[in-house]
Amino acid sequence: MSALKTEIHEPAAGAPVVSPANRRASLARSLPARILVGAVAAVLAYLLRSLIVHFTGPLPPFLVFMPTVILVALSLGVWAGLTVTFVSALLVDYFLLPPFQSFRLAHSSDVFVVFHFTAVGIFTSVLSELYRRKNDRIARLQTAEAVRAERLITAEHAAANVRLEDQAARLRETEQLLTTLVTFVPEILWMCTPQGDNIYFNQRWVEYTGLTPEESAGTNWTRPFHPEDAPAAREAWAEAVRSGSDYQVEARLRGAGGDYRWFLLRATPIRSEDGAVQRWLGSATDIDDLKRADEELRLTQQRFEMAIRPTPVSVFNQDRDLRMTWVYNAAAGYDGAVLLGKRDRDIVERPEDAVAIEAIKQRAIETGELQRAEVTAHLSGVPRIYDMVVAPLRDAAGNITGITCATIDITERKREITDLQRAHEALIKSEKLAAVGRLASSIAHEINNPLEAVNNILYLARTSPECPESVIEFLLMAEEELQRVAHVTRQTLGFYRETVSPRKVPLDQILDSAADLHRRKAVERKAIVRKQYRGDFHVTAIPGELRQVFSNLLANSLDAIEDGGTVVLRTSRCTSRSGQPHLRVIVADNGSGISPEIQERIFEPLFTTKVATGSGLGLWVVRQIVDKHGGSIAVRSRTAGPYQGTSFVVTLPDLNDG
Repeated sequence: MSALKTEIHEPAAGAPVVSPANRRASLARSLPARILVGAVAAVLAYLLRSLIVHFTGPLPPFLVFMPTVILVALSLGVWAGLTVTFVSALLVDYFLLPPFQSFRLAHSSDVFVVFHFTAVGIFTSVLSELYRRKNDRIARLQTAEAVRAERLITAEHAAANVRLEDQAARLRETEQLLTTLVTFVPEILWMCTPQGDNIYFNQRWVEYTGLTPEESAGTNWTRPFHPEDAPAAREAWAEAVRSGSDYQVEARLRGAGGDYRWFLLRATPIRSEDGAVQRWLGSATDIDDLKRADEELRLTQQRFEMAIRPTPVSVFNQDRDLRMTWVYNAAAGYDGAVLLGKRDRDIVERPEDAVAIEAIKQRAIETGELQRAEVTAHLSGVPRIYDMVVAPLRDAAGNITGITCATIDITERKREITDLQRAHEALIKSEKLAAVGRLASSIAHEINNPLEAVNNILYLARTSPECPESVIEFLLMAEEELQRVAHVTRQTLGFYRETVSPRKVPLDQILDSAADLHRRKAVERKAIVRKQYRGDFHVTAIPGELRQVFSNLLANSLDAIEDGGTVVLRTSRCTSRSGQPHLRVIVADNGSGISPEIQERIFEPLFTTKVATGSGLGLWVVRQIVDKHGGSIAVRSRTAGPYQGTSFVVTLPDLNDG
């Protein structure tokens, strides 16, 4: 029996779980206490039996005692079970078996009954002890497993923190690089609030004007403007801020040395998804040299026109295919506007004349040398003789892009050499005009070079084998943002202007494009995206904004589901309360669901449950866009049960019935 003594096991230090064995040991830690409890249990069983007999009549002597033995042995161990067994046997022998109040047994059957109960009690106590010890071992194993799991989670959290710190460091390095590039861009760059108050100038502004950013803040950025230009610049700026339109003025700015130079100032509003102006981004380009060149060109052109107007000299430019690109003072019998885009073979009546003329011009392109010759061209069957001078046109790199031609009708005035010299002077002045054009082209080109360099750096970083996957996504985002910067630059330089207006679009195409945007994420999550919609539903909307609505809702659903979860995109027709036909789009998932408390606030700006990644603007922007398109959005969600998950319901006006 000594081998069956109950062992008391102390829990491991720092263990978060208390085992059942430890709780029982705290209740009955000493052997005498357990024996005492066993004896009391036997007496209580005897009293309970006496009470039951009072109501039911005679019962077998050990009917109540055996359950007591099992219960006490399971709870307190073998010694308590043996105590109940022996005390119960003595109580039955003394009080219930004849002769009563005596330990002597009158019948051999009673001896067998007592012996049988005692043997069964001993056997039951031993089995209960073994069962109890097995449960204790299981509890200890569970406790150890819980400790290991907790340590593993702690280690994973530590590793995640290290990765996040590394990513933050890389982002800081990228931000510092972009800040440095903006600082050393040769253009003056600036930023204003939606109300038009300045909040940023790059280093180029400080170097040129001598004003610090603090001295230029607010409305003080007009201080360096020339007094004659400041009123018009301020008025144009106030109108741009009021209307939200692009800003563009030419004004003279005073430098740190007191000299004025001409600048082209441009600004464009940066808008939020709902169209509200968030900030203004602007640039100031030094065009003083260009203005001087323009003035010189204007004077040159005036002199050129004054010199050539009274003469029969015609001047025109042609590209490498010998198509007319510019015509001044077309020869008699020709319309300059009609000549644009045509070649000599399309103009000259006789093919042989056109072949001879084009051969001279082609020789100028091939050799890069000026050509001069007398050519004949028939007009209404009458031959006209022209003295033609052909010179190649070159770009900034020296490549030949076309030719400049000067012709004079010398049929009647062939001997007038003076007119020919004037035509030659006109040719030289035309080359100066081309040089000014190349200068303007070079300035526009250089504006985009720094942005292209940044884009190349980001590409090299993203395609580097050493670049972690977690950083690639951020680099892709940086590339996208850089494209936006390039877009703004092109807008401010006047390269192009993009207009966006609502149009009728198929709803299924919008949903397909939104799903394609998150295809990779769905594959990584092993998610099932079910498309339950038809192709005959149309809405009038701005496609990019509507795509953003469903892309945002789909992204939230993919974040909410577990791996292997399901997201459903479904469309149907419905009728509003006013009886108007609408289209219903449902984005549903079987994720964790949204509690009622959070549902009340999910459309509030800056409210988010994604502490680490959320901005709190996604669903707010979604509602703004849906309202803007005359629709509505609602949410239904359950956090438990067979229908756990979330459904966003977007309704939009139905154009198919209109």
